[in-house]
Order: sequence, then C-alpha cells, then structure tokens
Amino acid sequence: MTQLQGGHYDEESNLVISGASTAFDDQSVRRGFIRKVYAILIAMLTLTFTVIIAFTTIPVLRTWGQTRVALLVFVVLWLSAIVLMIVLICNESLRRSYPQNAIFLVVMTLIFSFALGITASYSKPFIVLVAIATTLGIVIALTIFAFQTKYDFTILTGILFCVSISLLVFVILVVLLHSRVLYLVYATLGACLISIYIVVDTQIMMSGKTVQLDPEEYVFAALNLYVDIIMLFSYVLVLCGGGNQ
Repeated sequence: MTQLQGGHYDEESNLVISGASTAFDDQSVRRGFIRKVYAILIAMLTLTFTVIIAFTTIPVLRTWGQTRVALLVFVVLWLSAIVLMIVLICNESLRRSYPQNAIFLVVMTLIFSFALGITASYSKPFIVLVAIATTLGIVIALTIFAFQTKYDFTILTGILFCVSISLLVFVILVVLLHSRVLYLVYATLGACLISIYIVVDTQIMMSGKTVQLDPEEYVFAALNLYVDIIMLFSYVLVLCGGGNQ
C-alpha cells in the first residue's frame, strides 16, 4: 500500500486519493511502474491483434468464426470475461501475487482475443487492418496528450460512469430498433467515451493527480488500459464498416 501523509487510500477501488505526498511521488517508483504497465500492455495487445488478424486471414478460422457454434462461444467468452473481471477487482491477493496474476492476465487476454477474433471474422481483412492501425494511432495520440496536459482528467471518473450507464441503455434501444444509423451513432459515442477513459486511466497511473493508482497495482492498471483499447477497437471497427462483407 502506498504510504500517505494526509491523503487517503480507497481499499475498494485500489485508488489513492491525492492531497498529500505519497510513495508514488518518487520519480523512480513512478517510472518503474509505468514501464511495467506498458510492457504488459504491449504484450497483451500483440497477442490480441495477432489472433484477430489470424481470424480474418486464415480461411478455416474465418469460416468457423461465422458459425452458430462460434456465436455461442462468443457469448460464453464475454460472460466469462465479466466474471473474471469481477474476481480481479474483488481479490487483491490475486492482483499482487506472482505467478497467479500473470496466469490471470494470460487467460483474460486469450478470452478477449478469441472473442474479438470471432467478431472480426465477419469483416474484410483490409478493414480490420485499418481499424487496428486507427486504434493504435488514437491510443498513441491520447497517451501523449494524457502525459502532457496539465488538466486533471481523473476528476471525471464519476461523470464517466454515469455516461457509461446512459450509453448502455442506448445500446438496448439500438438492438430493439435494428437501426444501422443508430448503431453508427452508438459506435461514435462509444469511441468518444472510451477515448476519455483512456486519458483518465493513463493519468491514474501518474503521480500528482487527484486520483492515482497504488504502484503495486500494475496488473490492474495494465488490464484497465487493455480493456479500454480493445473496446475502442470494437467501436472503430464498426465505424470502418466492420461486418460488411
């Protein structure tokens, strides 16, 4: 746990609420934490995008990804991901114990990778590659912005949660109406919202912000950013015309 002098640590959210100096203010601790998070994140994204490309370029995988069995597997994978995310959030020892945390990250990455691979199998390879390149470009730009800007986006966490709930209600409407236009509007709003989440979650890793993550929570930080990025990819894929054979 980060040592505080006036600030406080939220045990439930694993966040340090700033207001005083913390161990995280040590520049060497912060740099080491950030390097570890991005090393894990790059490995996770490399595996995920490799699987996605395989599902769009290998005929056998592409054909299987469009079957009813694959659709059932897709649903099971997403439900499993939700359950495992809840387990990770509630279990601090899992997040901080090696090799359990490493095994957990590998399992989570494989689950998301195959789920996205099944989704991408409905899209043309070129569109998928464009979506990947666009996503990475946006992420790099947002990351640079998050590190350079003086504005503290971590104060927006509560607002973002409320907007996320509203977007969830909106997608239910989209599903019921089966409207392509509304689906594109939903994807656009989702991409914008996730972009802000990426900035927020990036700044949460940094010291000197209103909300910052305990430096021992590198697994939690990497998974947060990973989920943000793959969600952004999902929205960008739709906007690029994904699913249109």
